Amino acid sequence: MCSSDLECVKPDYPDLKAACAAMVERVHKQLHLKPHEADGAFTCNPDKAPRIAIKGAEESEAVLLKVSGEHGVVEEEEYDLLAHIEGGWHWVGTMLDVENPHKDGIYRAGKVLSFEARELVPELPGEEILLHVELEESDSDLDDNIVYHDEHESYVVCGLHKGRHTCHEIPVRGLYEAEALDVNYPAKGNVEKMTYKTTATFDGKGKVTVAGEGDIPSDYKGTHDIMSLPEPHGFVFLHED
Repeated sequence: MCSSDLECVKPDYPDLKAACAAMVERVHKQLHLKPHEADGAFTCNPDKAPRIAIKGAEESEAVLLKVSGEHGVVEEEEYDLLAHIEGGWHWVGTMLDVENPHKDGIYRAGKVLSFEARELVPELPGEEILLHVELEESDSDLDDNIVYHDEHESYVVCGLHKGRHTCHEIPVRGLYEAEALDVNYPAKGNVEKMTYKTTATFDGKGKVTVAGEGDIPSDYKGTHDIMSLPEPHGFVFLHED
């Protein structure tokens, strides 16, 4: 996780092929596999990735890279968000990580609902871009009689700060539900629901005001310097069991 102290340094890649290679290597590490053990089971093709060239900003693009594959009892699907700003592809973070073990009564699924990008301040092309990503994920545990559902929609502002690529997250909508799969039996876990929806208003001078209703993360309420907000650390991220 990256905090708001701007000391979180995320990698830059010269091209998307190198970014894909890093994603595949990360999956190998997550599954404790040596490259020869995986035997090409996990692939990432930058030519098939959703890619947006931002109008009016020739040096700015955004892309969602996907790595997928299956090894043994584990099926893996991950989406990484990257932004191209003045000469390099900056890794924003893993947006969706669905590690499906096909065992122990667990089933996971997730998808990207929307992906958009535009210039935040059109009169300053290439300086800052605004990414809009919406995701959902479900996690069913038959043994615990519980299902989890998570939806996340957020803006991500990317640009240069003190000569370094940085990105900062602004939440737009969130939903988290945990409920019993079968209401006739108790769930082995906390059954709860949290939801929020916000409006983000940009002043064009580096500040944003976040207001709305529901369980809005407290760190985001009110008016902030965009550069003071946390870097994204993943919208829907399923950790290893």
